[in-house]
Amino acid sequence: MEYAPSAYAKPSPHGTGTRHLKPVINFPEALQKAFRFLASCETHYLLIGGLASSALGEPRLTADLDLLLYVHQSCLPQFLDSAKKAGFGFDEKKVMQDAADRLCFEMEIDHLHVDCLIAATAFEAEALTRSITIKFEGHALRLPSPEDLILLKLIVGRDKDLLDAKSIALKHKDKLETAYMRGWAETFKASKQDSLVLERLNKLLAG
Repeated sequence: MEYAPSAYAKPSPHGTGTRHLKPVINFPEALQKAFRFLASCETHYLLIGGLASSALGEPRLTADLDLLLYVHQSCLPQFLDSAKKAGFGFDEKKVMQDAADRLCFEMEIDHLHVDCLIAATAFEAEALTRSITIKFEGHALRLPSPEDLILLKLIVGRDKDLLDAKSIALKHKDKLETAYMRGWAETFKASKQDSLVLERLNKLLAG
C-alpha cells in the first residue's frame, strides 16, 4: 500500500535495540491479523496500550489494542480502505468525524477492539524517532521508548495508567533519561497542555 509521504520524522533504524516479548498462550488470531496489517501498511504507528505496558513493565491483562497512528487526515481514507480489506470493521462516517473532532477513532477486527489515537504534537513526533522494536510471535512491533511511554501514561493519568507508569519506571529505573522526561513535563506545564504531568512525574521519580 502506498500513501502520501508522512511529514512526521521516521523512527530511527538504531533506536534503543530490539526486545523480545515472552509468548502468550493462545495468542488471539485477531491480534495476529492486526499485526500483519500494521507490518504491511506504510503508516507509522506506536503500540501504546496494555500490550506496550506489559512489554516494558509488568505484564497485565488487556482486552483491546491501542495505537498511536502517524497518519494525516488527507491519507486517512486510504488507510481505512486498506484496513477494511484486511478485515477491520468500523463506521467510516463516524471514524472520519471522530478523527477530525477528537483525533481518535475506533475499529475492531474479529471482536478485538482497536483504539486509534492520531499523532498531532511535537512530543508524539519525537516519540516516533525514539521508538524501539520488539519481536513477538514473528512480528516486529514498534513501541515508544520507556521514557515516552511513561509520559504518555502520565498525560492520560487514569489509575491504571499511573500503575503502568510506575511498573515501567521500576523496571528501567537505572536507565531512564529523567532529564528528557522532565523537559517535556515542564514544556507541557508551560504551554498549559497538562500541568499535572510534571507533578505526577515528580511523584513517580521520588518513589
